[in-house]
Amino acid sequence: MTQTAEVQARPIAHATAQATERATGLTLLALAAAVIGIALLLWAGTWFALYGANDIVAGSRLAAVGRVMGLIMVVVGVLAFVLAHGLWELRSWAWPLGVAVVIAALALTVLSAGRGSPMAHSLSLALEVATLWYLLTPRIHDAFRAEGAATPD
Repeated sequence: MTQTAEVQARPIAHATAQATERATGLTLLALAAAVIGIALLLWAGTWFALYGANDIVAGSRLAAVGRVMGLIMVVVGVLAFVLAHGLWELRSWAWPLGVAVVIAALALTVLSAGRGSPMAHSLSLALEVATLWYLLTPRIHDAFRAEGAATPD
């Protein structure tokens, strides 16, 4: 290979490496959104279980709070799956939805302290914080603002 051809090949190899890195990061982000959705749906079950818990009186305010929290978690969990699809497809609406869903998931995880496994709670918090941090990095935000991002359907 001549020196001129070698110099011309370097930018192409660098661009390919950046595209692969970006695709991997966004793929992981979409998977993280799906995992957050699964975690929220599972935790919704623990809040619905408040209604039938031995120490909670059926029809009490605490049982009502459990049902409301469970319902909110189901809604945010379903939105997390919509987010996973939008991130996977690099839709322009996915970035603002992602920030909103992850902040809501963080708030719900904090409010759920004491319900379910402490290890699962800690892992969920770590995943949500990492996902929010990654979403807020300028490079990822720019990927969804770029002209190349898919437009909403």
